[in-house]
Amino acid sequence: MTITTKHSTRRQMQTANATVEQARARNNVLRERFPPRSAEAWWPATAQSADEVLRRLTTPPFLAAANATRAGRRRGVAKLLRWLSSLPGDTWQQRWKASRAEEIPGADWTDLPLRFLRESGPSPSYERVDLTSGLLMLACGDIIRPDLAWMLTRTHKHLAPVMAEVRDPEGFAQLAQLAESGPASARGEATTSATRIAMILACRAGRSRTSPSATAWSWSTPCAGSMSAVVSAKSTSTFDCGPWESSLRTPRPRSGPSGLPPAD
Repeated sequence: MTITTKHSTRRQMQTANATVEQARARNNVLRERFPPRSAEAWWPATAQSADEVLRRLTTPPFLAAANATRAGRRRGVAKLLRWLSSLPGDTWQQRWKASRAEEIPGADWTDLPLRFLRESGPSPSYERVDLTSGLLMLACGDIIRPDLAWMLTRTHKHLAPVMAEVRDPEGFAQLAQLAESGPASARGEATTSATRIAMILACRAGRSRTSPSATAWSWSTPCAGSMSAVVSAKSTSTFDCGPWESSLRTPRPRSGPSGLPPAD
């Protein structure tokens, strides 16, 4: 009985080690195919005026279906632009970096704009939610590009759905269709992967290259507790966002059903 158990444990460890080695080799190949791109210092959207940004982010395709959601996002964008306008920089990205908000993990970054806004008077109870909604709009609208490491300290419940609506409807729809045609487990992993892809789009402003020749996504488990979605070697890459698999290559402990950090 003891000998059988030892052999079984040894086989499990060998299988796990082989899986990790396969994932490492796969990621090395992907990093060679999609080398890191240097962050851009300037792009048209981040140099727009406050009026132009507010006008653009409050018109289709940025309009939510619910009136309350639309109002909250508009307030959030206006408040963030007002705060960022008080900081040094020629673009919204420069002002965002000057705010040093990315030095504060999680949701506590909102303390910075709240402190500024409260100098003008009492703050309503929903103001922190407005600011979070405003950041969602600025990121999805490519007004600012937050650092990926900072984005990974937060959860993003609405990032993928909004990014799918405003930046790449066809690409995200294709991902959903491929997941629907795959095994049952692929659907849940597609949600997680869509969020991670959306984070890369927000941080690196990748553009989708939806192609009819794209065939399949390979759903693999590089190690226990961490799933990653990588483009099949047989397919044309649908998402042209550089080495987006880099955010997946280091397994992180699951803190919730999606495997993402705990809620803000």
